Amino acid sequence: MPTRLPSGNACPGALRWAHPREARSLTLLLGLLASFALCACGQGGVLNAPSPAITSWVPPTETATPPFPAVAPEVPVTPTPSPTPVTYGVASGDTLISIAVHFGISLQALEAANPGIQERFLRIGQQLLIPLPTTSAAAAPTPTPMPLDLSVGRCYPAPTGATWCLADVHNPGTGPLEDVTVQFTLYNDANRAVGEEVESVPLGLLPAGGSLPVAAFFSPLEKPGLRAQVSLVEDVASENPQQRYLPIELVGSQSSPLQGGLELSGQARLSPAASASAAHITVLLVLYDSAGNSIGLRVLQLDETWAPGQIHSFTLRAYSLAGPFSHYAVFLEARP
Repeated sequence: MPTRLPSGNACPGALRWAHPREARSLTLLLGLLASFALCACGQGGVLNAPSPAITSWVPPTETATPPFPAVAPEVPVTPTPSPTPVTYGVASGDTLISIAVHFGISLQALEAANPGIQERFLRIGQQLLIPLPTTSAAAAPTPTPMPLDLSVGRCYPAPTGATWCLADVHNPGTGPLEDVTVQFTLYNDANRAVGEEVESVPLGLLPAGGSLPVAAFFSPLEKPGLRAQVSLVEDVASENPQQRYLPIELVGSQSSPLQGGLELSGQARLSPAASASAAHITVLLVLYDSAGNSIGLRVLQLDETWAPGQIHSFTLRAYSLAGPFSHYAVFLEARP
């Protein structure tokens, strides 16, 4: 029957079972092996020999062939992203020219990016594609405003402590202008600027030789302003205004005096020769003093459809900011 050897004194890999006739020889053999320390055994553990070091093979250097010259690493070139066009929603009072000027592009570029777009069919909320200029291209030059005659700013305190300032803008040129915008800078009695407002004339088109008032409102100030300086910010020479403005005329009116102002009831007709119906009509009532300075105004916006030849009625009131007025004027403007 086989005899089991004590496992606690065995080295890893040693035989665990032997025949009885071979037990004595095996015992002598184990002692002999231990004397040579082929494996080291301890009570309850094993000493592991260290792993041999790994040496990488390096090929011999070829002296006959010169080494390759050092090459600078290639720096990847990041391509300049092409300009991403943006979309713009048409707002009330927008024209193609005003949109082009706002984004610093030409009218031709705007029309090319929106094939088939027509001024008369612009509608509020309509999405237009705006082709922004490339970053590598030179910045589009800012249009130089056409010269205008600006009156001195006239400021009037309101009972609430606020201030209204008026000025008159005259176009001395030979062509109509659009998007006429001015800046009011309000100064107090210490000659310190206390407020700035940028405002546009009430109508989109300022004809050659024509004049329009412009007004700015300043909320109550700690020290009331005494004077306002008026400077031109922007205007654009109108191109083909007949495509963006429709002929309209006043066919009758009746005025009634009010305490400090005027009420006007009138009838206006879109010309039968108009090429399209009107969707945006502006009525402007201006009060003037004896020197011809505007001293009060009121703007009425009518966003309704007027067919060519149709007559519509309107009523609006304007109040003077500087005492009794001498005369008044009514201005009409129609757009598709």
